[in-house]
Amino acid sequence: MKRIFLYLLLAVFIMGGEAYADKILQSTALDRRNIEVTVYNNDIGLVSETRELNIPKGPVSMRFLDIPSSIIPESVNISSLNGEDTLSVYEQNYEYDLLSPKKLLDRYVGRKVRLESVNPKTGEKESVDATVLAGSNGPVFRIGNEITFNYPGRIIFPKLPRDLVTSPSLVWLVNNTSDEKQQISVSYLTKKISWNADYNVILDKDDTMADLSGWVTIDNRSGMTYRDAGLKVVAGDVHLEPESGMRRFMTAKGLNAPPEMKEKKFFEYYLYEIKNRTTIKNNQKKQIRFIDAHNVYVKKKYIVKGNTQYYYSRYRKGTTHGMADVYIDIMNKKNIGLGKPLPKGLVRVYKYDAPNNIIFIGEDRIGHTPAGEDLRVKTGEAFDIVSERKQTDWVRIAEGVFESSMEIGIINHKDKDVVVTVIEPVPGDWRVLHTTHDYRKTGANEIEFDVAVPAGEETKLSYRVRVIL
Repeated sequence: MKRIFLYLLLAVFIMGGEAYADKILQSTALDRRNIEVTVYNNDIGLVSETRELNIPKGPVSMRFLDIPSSIIPESVNISSLNGEDTLSVYEQNYEYDLLSPKKLLDRYVGRKVRLESVNPKTGEKESVDATVLAGSNGPVFRIGNEITFNYPGRIIFPKLPRDLVTSPSLVWLVNNTSDEKQQISVSYLTKKISWNADYNVILDKDDTMADLSGWVTIDNRSGMTYRDAGLKVVAGDVHLEPESGMRRFMTAKGLNAPPEMKEKKFFEYYLYEIKNRTTIKNNQKKQIRFIDAHNVYVKKKYIVKGNTQYYYSRYRKGTTHGMADVYIDIMNKKNIGLGKPLPKGLVRVYKYDAPNNIIFIGEDRIGHTPAGEDLRVKTGEAFDIVSERKQTDWVRIAEGVFESSMEIGIINHKDKDVVVTVIEPVPGDWRVLHTTHDYRKTGANEIEFDVAVPAGEETKLSYRVRVIL
């Protein structure tokens, strides 16, 4: 019998939803008792909130206001903390047909309104009842037996149409069996909220030590302010199905929590919880410090990179000139000042030119970096270190077998000695036949040479390599 009653009740809801519109229970942010926001890298956030409501017993239409305009309605979950058997949800609607003058006029076509104007002779207000014959394309009215348009006054509508709303809202058709206040838990995904990591690195005068600070930047464009919210961020990119209403969370590699944040391992990723509750305003960027490390070991490197084109054929453009790139290697070891997994983000590098003055010297992006893995940040090009590269020989030994000889001159215009790392991307299967400097194989198709260059002098690196393609 109970099952039959529920089926009948559901049928009443579906067939007579309009009948329950007069019994709408409206809930706003004033009913909210808690709100938690979890922000992801890829422009999406999870909102979980609890509201306390006096819901009449029996079937009720329950309207939730104060939700983000960028909500993903298919992701909404609702439950009663009083017990699942105290509240049954039969239907859920997302209403976003927002009120506007044009829509209001269109809804009143065929209905009566009041037109109000000011008599230009007496200066007194005058009003008249009228019927709307045409709406947003240009209002046309019937006043008595006459038709008119371009009415000079204002239009007064008796009430707001039921199907227009002033803000996005969620509406549930529910059946409440509890006499007590209901604690309603609602969670949903919203778009247009994201976070990223930003790092500031300040080098000392010798370029051997640095101070490093990291900031979480929350960018909220979701259409809602989250007041006094618990805030978490997830380091990693969750998988979202393209052009799909339903979003599906997949494994994302997270990173360790910094001192100013509380770490919580969950499934295959990490949540980073901001210690204090905070307000995230709509159209606001909020920054929260999550790393503050001092005396971190760094090393400045000069790097010259080659190109695979030198190994496929004879290079006919002669000598090519360039400048060495400048990189800062940041030692990410716990015993030398850092030792933290770092979320992907933008690293800005500065250097003191006076005791209380810093100069910006470059920036670079890093990927997710585990603890123990060093960072390499490119800051720009070295003005005083020049490279000259030429192919001195190239021969075809057999089908798909070639030999190339390269000469790379490094000219140091500085007043101190430097070491320049030359990185060569060699394709295919290869073997170095001759070289003037020791090399190391750093990848299947990459070799590196460290070339010492005295101040004011030039050092030449020469090598010959056989390549099988």
